[in-house]
Amino acid sequence: ASLYNDLNNAIKDLRGFDVVFEMEWIPRIMNREPDELCNAVLDDRAVDSSVRSSAQHTDLTIDRLFRILQLIRDKKPVAPRSLSMELSKIWRDLVFHIVAKYPVAVEGDSPSAVAYGGSSKVFVRLLFMILPSLIRVGGPLYVSKPEEHRKMRQHLQMLQDTEYLHHCLHVLEEQLTSDRPKRDPLPKRSMTAAQINSYCSRGIYRKCYDVENVELALPTPENIGLIKQGLPVSELPAPLHESPQTVATIAFRKLREIIGKKMQNGKSPGLSGWTRELLFPLFCTEVHPIAEAALTGIFNDIANANLSEGEKTFFRTTILTPLRYLDKVKIRALMLTDVILKVCWKSLLTEIKDDFVLKTGQVHGRKGQSALAVLAIQMALNEDQVVVSLDISNAFPTLKRDTFMEYVKNHRDWWQIIPLLNMMYTVVVSARWYLSDGKMNFIEFLVTTGTLQGCASGPQLYVCGTVETTAKFGASIIQMADDINVC
Repeated sequence: ASLYNDLNNAIKDLRGFDVVFEMEWIPRIMNREPDELCNAVLDDRAVDSSVRSSAQHTDLTIDRLFRILQLIRDKKPVAPRSLSMELSKIWRDLVFHIVAKYPVAVEGDSPSAVAYGGSSKVFVRLLFMILPSLIRVGGPLYVSKPEEHRKMRQHLQMLQDTEYLHHCLHVLEEQLTSDRPKRDPLPKRSMTAAQINSYCSRGIYRKCYDVENVELALPTPENIGLIKQGLPVSELPAPLHESPQTVATIAFRKLREIIGKKMQNGKSPGLSGWTRELLFPLFCTEVHPIAEAALTGIFNDIANANLSEGEKTFFRTTILTPLRYLDKVKIRALMLTDVILKVCWKSLLTEIKDDFVLKTGQVHGRKGQSALAVLAIQMALNEDQVVVSLDISNAFPTLKRDTFMEYVKNHRDWWQIIPLLNMMYTVVVSARWYLSDGKMNFIEFLVTTGTLQGCASGPQLYVCGTVETTAKFGASIIQMADDINVC
């Protein structure tokens, strides 16, 4: 900082002699010699003469963006979940600038898309998915001091420059290929009044109370074994037939409704780093028609699985968060899908009007209870039987996928989810338990059965499966219910 101040004063002195000069920003990769000279002076060592600048940037190709996306999938970088109001406006302008060419971009994933803006939709989508990971490249994870805020503002503004974008992608790639410092799990502690007020002011009320009987599981052999037991291996179902009638159409106003009203702040992001807080300024403020068409096109292509195999693999990778119950030997393995995928699922599922599914979990029109379970319990009590608890062990992961696939195939109201259903449930899904061990390794579990607990599709597909099973074997089985307790 002192050297920069000296340089700034020297430039002011030069201006007094009517010297004309230009200031030009040069990416670090193309300016390594001066960078090394400054580092050597600061470190009080000899200059490393082997340090050489690159003559030019590596072309920003689709292959390179896929490589970065793969590194994000393997390393799970941490991105800021939200930005201040001022930074959110700059963030919105940056995203609009990135996606602006999407409505006129061509299909396909040709590696010839070397220019910023790209010549293919895949190119633009990849940049869109990588953007949250680029926020931190220009500064700290949390912005609190005025100087940090100024630096972040400048960084987000400069990302619209092609050369600077190249530079930041190169830095991100370097960061993802290097090891990170090991992080020990934080000890559980009570929240301060300031923390509670901060969460309440942002509408994140659920973080203001503690759950005493649950904790994050540690990667011990016992816990790994419990997770494997809860993920039985099963034969994958055949994909359902896709036709023009199964093409999903999500309007921009629907995306705005889901992000603005149906999603909550403070939820964990998926691998891409997109959160409700980062999406909100794109959809719930004034939006230019070109940006509106671009964002609608991106989300519709994802909802219809019009993606490359690399993108599908990325979305089929879930973040496994294992919760261990302290009062019993049980682990609940939550599989968090990406927020972008969650928006697509919610947009499609909230449009479905199916009383067989919607009213299965209701009593007198109120959600959160099972009419069948209440009836079964009441009948048992009428016969002087005692019902203590009714609970299915590992309900979501153990349901056979053929059941809800059959239900969707036989009910026209559900046809628009078929492309996304085929993408997520007719192939193996990777559930990765990421470890902060310095190298960001992960333990991978392959999921071939059940619905994804932690995905927006999980609860409704589970109900579809149980309704389909009951319809087929209603004469010989009793409908099951989950999480019913009678005191």
